[in-house]
Amino acid sequence: MQISSFVGIGPSYRNSSPIAAHNQRLYCTHDTGRVVAGERSSIPGFRRSPSFFFPPPRFEFQTTMTRFRRRTPTAIRSSVQSADSSYVDYSIYLVTDTKAAGDRGLVYVVREALEGGVSIVQYREKDADSLRMYETALALKSLCDEFEVPLIINDRVDIALAVDAHGVHVGQSDMPAAVARRLVGKHKIVGVSCKTLEQLHKAEADGADYVGVGPVYGTSSKSDAGAAVGLERIELISQAAKVPVVAIGGISSTNAARCIASGAAGVAVISAIISPDIAFPLRAAADLCAIVDNAQEAQFSDTMRSVRSLVIEPPPSHAS
Repeated sequence: MQISSFVGIGPSYRNSSPIAAHNQRLYCTHDTGRVVAGERSSIPGFRRSPSFFFPPPRFEFQTTMTRFRRRTPTAIRSSVQSADSSYVDYSIYLVTDTKAAGDRGLVYVVREALEGGVSIVQYREKDADSLRMYETALALKSLCDEFEVPLIINDRVDIALAVDAHGVHVGQSDMPAAVARRLVGKHKIVGVSCKTLEQLHKAEADGADYVGVGPVYGTSSKSDAGAAVGLERIELISQAAKVPVVAIGGISSTNAARCIASGAAGVAVISAIISPDIAFPLRAAADLCAIVDNAQEAQFSDTMRSVRSLVIEPPPSHAS
């Protein structure tokens, strides 16, 4: 098997800066067309390959690095992401708000957002009773399945299990992540809210698939969000994390790119898409997707420039 060209950062590790030690690098084999992970080199964050071509072929970049990402705003995803949590695209993470959806209804607004390119949805409801949550979650699960996008349930593991959601998200004052992991099993997604490195390390030890860090900026969407942590905290935690980092809190089309540049795998938004002031959620989601996509490609270009400066050692050849 001839491994020839560097393709990109593995989709489960796009949260990291170019020098983060846990980044997964993928290579395209020209004889089979398969994509394989290279061996970790002695340089943190990079892996070995016999030869590199710069820049990588555009076709490989689009079909491999962005394997489960949006091709167009209305494109149906190539595979249900819940099959393996390592393939989840956290780029545009929509957190729901029933009150902000207003008379249009939450399901309608979420459908519009999915049409616009949202890559993952979290159903968050703090005031509804269990029956109402179950019915809404069931409707959202059906909708997300239609678009082959994961549905995450905030806090309520029982609701997540009842509707067979793709995962659950817990905060620092919710059910411990280790307990949530034990209840939902190893094939579901478990996300944890973090603000510090200590919380990050505990979340990883407890089996978290990703962490949400914030609020990055001040926000009125969540009354319990606390003080803003800033982009510096996103960069600090992203560099230390072994799992994807999702930035949340006060994020909009004006500052989303800065979150990606700081190392976040994606941005979680509420009012940037679901708000009485947003007349067209589809357009708002599509605009945000374009901004995040451009920011991620800029990050990839920065990674490529870093790789160019390295002397890459070829792996040992094996006799055929």
